[in-house]
Amino acid sequence: MKFDYSFVDLDYTLFDTRKLENEMWEVFSSYGVTHQDYDETYKQSLCTVSREYFDYSFEEHVDFLKQRGYNLDAKVVGELNNLLDKNHLFADSLDFINFLKSISNKTILLTAGDAKFQEEKIKHSEIENLFDEVVILNGHKDEYLRPILQNGYKILFVNDSWRENVMIRKEFEHLSMVGIDGPHGRKQNDGHLPGLDYVANLTQAKIYVSGLE
Repeated sequence: MKFDYSFVDLDYTLFDTRKLENEMWEVFSSYGVTHQDYDETYKQSLCTVSREYFDYSFEEHVDFLKQRGYNLDAKVVGELNNLLDKNHLFADSLDFINFLKSISNKTILLTAGDAKFQEEKIKHSEIENLFDEVVILNGHKDEYLRPILQNGYKILFVNDSWRENVMIRKEFEHLSMVGIDGPHGRKQNDGHLPGLDYVANLTQAKIYVSGLE
């Protein structure tokens, strides 16, 4: 199948965000931060405006911990920024991107988050030049996709978030999509939504997409 556009997500899809989160925890724990405080302030700093507006940054996370009495300074932010110098792509990410390019007229990285933070992850992953376009939103991927889908283009959407995927699947019935399972993946108690299948990794996603008619 040939697509006019293929959209693929970054976090938990191409980028092993759980690996980065574990490394972040190691940095914070070395300064005496408890795991509970780390988890709570991490979740707090992910979406400070609303549940659908992603704006996480290291600086903001540190500020929330300082409000809990931790004596943290700019050195901590520097150590966290250094983590982004490492390769956090999944082992099969590059192969999957090249596969998408072979079956798509245009391949777009579509990610949600703080623009500066996402740009740093993308830059150090060295994948920006592999895409025809990189789009960074704070959220609401459905609103971004709506005008494109209304033009009748054949589109593939690859993303991990169950909440986002369900919203998009219900509105855009003719969209081809595949979910990548992970911490924000399919919720077993929600049952199966037709046209929304989840696979364990990008290698399986490649097989799945290859079988679409």
